[in-house]
Amino acid sequence: MPRISTPIFVAVVGQRAFLKIPERANCLSSVELNQIITTLQTRGSNVFVLDLTGCATMDSTFLGVLAGFVLPVGTNPSLPHLDVRLLNANRRISDLLESLCVEHLFTFEREPEPCTRVFERILDETLEPTKGQLTEISLKAHLHLMEVDPANIPKFKDVTQFLREDCQSPLTP
Repeated sequence: MPRISTPIFVAVVGQRAFLKIPERANCLSSVELNQIITTLQTRGSNVFVLDLTGCATMDSTFLGVLAGFVLPVGTNPSLPHLDVRLLNANRRISDLLESLCVEHLFTFEREPEPCTRVFERILDETLEPTKGQLTEISLKAHLHLMEVDPANIPKFKDVTQFLREDCQSPLTP
């Protein structure tokens, strides 16, 4: 089957990882983001620079996955939390982070001509998340956003309830 999301490209220099985020940072690319960061974190990367120059939109699932790595007891509590820097975030993305009260978790940087290092794929090109993976990662992401700020609880209460029920459904592959 063809890939259903634009791939994330990576360049690693020492303990710093540069991720070129596709035009849409969404639920589909969240599974890949989670795998990339987990893989690089276990290899010793602790600073992640996300190049958002070409990224037009970011959804709450992608943001919640990212927040999970920055929270002190984030995605993998056995590893230290990460320093995540957002490079060239547009106004729409900045507004999303502000409205969900998570902007304090990240460092914002501007660079007119972002890093031109050689980026490569570190995951299999055929990665296509299953419905079960998408449901699980979306649930975890929204729980992270609710953890960051209790004001997000009413925003995502119905979504997380639906996702919990979907995760328990015997039809979820």
